[in-house]
Amino acid sequence: MTNRADCISGAGVTAIAVLVYYEASKFPEAAKGLGAGGFPKFIAVCLGIFGILLMITSYLKWKKNKEQEKNVLTLNGLIGAAMIAVTFWMYIILVKPLGYIAATSLFSAILMIIYGERKWIRLIVVCVGFSVIAFFLFRNVFYVMLPVGNLL
Repeated sequence: MTNRADCISGAGVTAIAVLVYYEASKFPEAAKGLGAGGFPKFIAVCLGIFGILLMITSYLKWKKNKEQEKNVLTLNGLIGAAMIAVTFWMYIILVKPLGYIAATSLFSAILMIIYGERKWIRLIVVCVGFSVIAFFLFRNVFYVMLPVGNLL
């Protein structure tokens, strides 16, 4: 992307982070653990920081270098974006019946394949390992119950 587009994207990410933090503040507090709003607040703060950093760095580069090459939207880029959108949609639909571990493993594997990963052993280890670790972290540390599904 161009520096101008990055600057605008950074502003958008920051605005979304503020909105997520505000909405997460409305969740009830938990007697034990982070509760329902703790993790979304953490993610919102991280997104806000990265959005601000993206805005600042791209703005400085944009002002420094006014002459930028034009990025052209290609058919391959549109197909890739559509594939990612369909993958997110499939994940939302499948997470409840399959359960968090199976759906997240499948979702992350598809995304890794879309982004060019071709080493199957690494793909399986990363996807399943991340899903299992995240599941137990959410369940036992954050006390957020994730769908188990019919497979377990």
